[in-house]
Amino acid sequence: MQVNVSARHGHLSPVSQSKIASKVSRLRRYFDRITSLNVTVDFANTSLPGVEIIASAEHFHDLVSHETSANL
Repeated sequence: MQVNVSARHGHLSPVSQSKIASKVSRLRRYFDRITSLNVTVDFANTSLPGVEIIASAEHFHDLVSHETSANL
């Protein structure tokens, strides 16, 4: 499974990128057909950053999730 972690309107440290990648890779436990995960952290609103996860899977449409939180 391929995991891509990126930031929009800001920067993520390599430590944060690896922590995010390790956490989202656990999604495979729940759905084993996932082929890739694209995680984008949006820092446009610095007090309330947002995260978007797009999961691509075999024979399925892309699964998309959005979340914003002050405690990321």
